[in-house]
Amino acid sequence: ISNNKVSLSSHISTFLASLSYHAKDYNKFKNLLEKIAFSYNDTYPLLARWLEETGDESLYKDALMYLLLYLERETSEAKKVIAWNQRAEISRKLKLPLEEIHSLMEMSQYSEVNFSDISNVVNKVNRMLSQQELILENNSVKR
Repeated sequence: ISNNKVSLSSHISTFLASLSYHAKDYNKFKNLLEKIAFSYNDTYPLLARWLEETGDESLYKDALMYLLLYLERETSEAKKVIAWNQRAEISRKLKLPLEEIHSLMEMSQYSEVNFSDISNVVNKVNRMLSQQELILENNSVKR
């Protein structure tokens, strides 16, 4: 079974790499890709990465949505850490600091994460607060 999954992932990656007009091709094949992803959960992060690599910010929100759908069904902590980190990267590109911090906080809850990574999350939040990139009115939320 795992050989079939590896093979399917490579076929999906190859298919995505063959698409040249990202937004146009994405809209053309969106329903098909979503149906595949619904049956094969590992499609979601592949699709999200492809959307992120387009550089087209209009496609990034779909990438965030696909990563959430993936996270809802994924059971592997290691894979969840990667997906939360990917969500944080995309949120940073979209200048969504609350989404970025939320993703980093979710990522830091897993045992797979090193202490240094957790420390980096805390430092990032503190820097964002001090430079007013992230403004929180509620003190309990800050804590």
